[in-house]
Amino acid sequence: MGWQKCQLGQVCSFKYGQMPKKEDLTDEGYPVFSGYGIVGASNKFHYEEPQIVVVARGVGGTGDVKMSPPFCASSLR
Repeated sequence: MGWQKCQLGQVCSFKYGQMPKKEDLTDEGYPVFSGYGIVGASNKFHYEEPQIVVVARGVGGTGDVKMSPPFCASSLR
């Protein structure tokens, strides 16, 4: 079986995220992941499974594709 060409939106869904406010970050807990890496901790998580993160904005790294850790809080709510 060979590769099939399709639009990315046919095999996944996209969500535009927003970074949590700094006052919502804690010193301990679940890692808070942005497209640039771990940026803090939270007392709750949003995803049990790793998520694919495509960096859409920001200084440097736009277009990067990352994999979040499992059990993380994320800007992808």
